[in-house]
Order: sequence, then structure tokens, then C-alpha cells
Amino acid sequence: MKAKPVPITENTRIGSVMRIPELRPAAPYFSGGAGFLLKAIVSLTTPEELHRVSPSSNPESLVIGLRHLLNVAGKDPGYLHTVYSPEEIRRNKALSDVKLFHFPGHPDRPFVLLCAGGGFACVSNYTESFPMGVRTKYWTK
Repeated sequence: MKAKPVPITENTRIGSVMRIPELRPAAPYFSGGAGFLLKAIVSLTTPEELHRVSPSSNPESLVIGLRHLLNVAGKDPGYLHTVYSPEEIRRNKALSDVKLFHFPGHPDRPFVLLCAGGGFACVSNYTESFPMGVRTKYWTK
């Protein structure tokens, strides 16, 4: 029997979302930068709690983005792409963390490439790119 999916709401802990089987490959790339402590805090946080400490993160958009990522991951396990070649990664191990999330749009329409944040303290794909990825899907119709 298949496990019941975790509902993603404004009160769902990000750590619970990161443990959804389809999203496990992407979980290490939800947020990166400022080290283990930041990742631990993020995993214990809900979108609503995150909004209280970082008002620019919209909980509703964040939930829409995470739900869309789950939908994409359920249809295409190849949604997460490694950018650099194995040879380049062998020369510089840090390059293995450079990923591209594919949110399919319309094949005969323009596309948008989103690059999350400026990396000042961290990069948060799940707050900066995933919600915008959903919005741009509708701009290219």
C-alpha cells in the first residue's frame, strides 16, 4: 500500500516536505549557504513561521511553489539536473552542488531561467525560485 502523501500547507514543517520521497533528491538544494545550523533551522520551520522572521517570504507563494515542485517530481523524476559534467566535478567537488530544477512549461513558448538569490547569507530556492517558477509558467501561455 502506498503511503498517504504529506499535505503541504502554511503550517507544514519544511523538514516534513524534505522527507517526501519524490522530493528527497532535491531536499539538500532547498536552501544552501550559511551552513548546517541554517539548514537545521529551516527544516524545523513552517512557511508561516518563516514569514514572521523574514516578511519578504510569502507563505502562500512558498506553499504553491512546493506543491508545484511535488507535482513536477511525481510526473518526471528527472526534474533535478546536474549542471556540470562528471569530469568538471572530479576537478572541483563543489560543482556537484550546482543544480537546475526543471519546471516544464509549454514547448512552443518562451522559457524563463530563474537564479535564486544573491547568496549573501544563503540561497533559498524554495522561497525565491519555486514560487516564481509557478508564476512564470502562466506568463508563457
